Amino acid sequence: MAREAKSIEDALEELRRNRAQPVLVRAVGLTVELRAVDTAPVGRSAWDVFEEIGAWAGDDADEVADAIARSRGRSGSRSVVGL
Repeated sequence: MAREAKSIEDALEELRRNRAQPVLVRAVGLTVELRAVDTAPVGRSAWDVFEEIGAWAGDDADEVADAIARSRGRSGSRSVVGL
């Protein structure tokens, strides 16, 4: 269950003390839940991660790139099923 704070500043201070639990705060007529999240490295794409991991059994980088390109062409912006 989320903790409650009286102001956004108090909510941020609560999160600094304990990042694990979200904090509820009412501001400008809205009840807002704040939570701390780990930031992802900026500038790293999925391709960078795949390149870092390397090929898996039976697939080389070109085969993976071709499979991704084919899936994008079929599905547009929907999530890729089966990959």
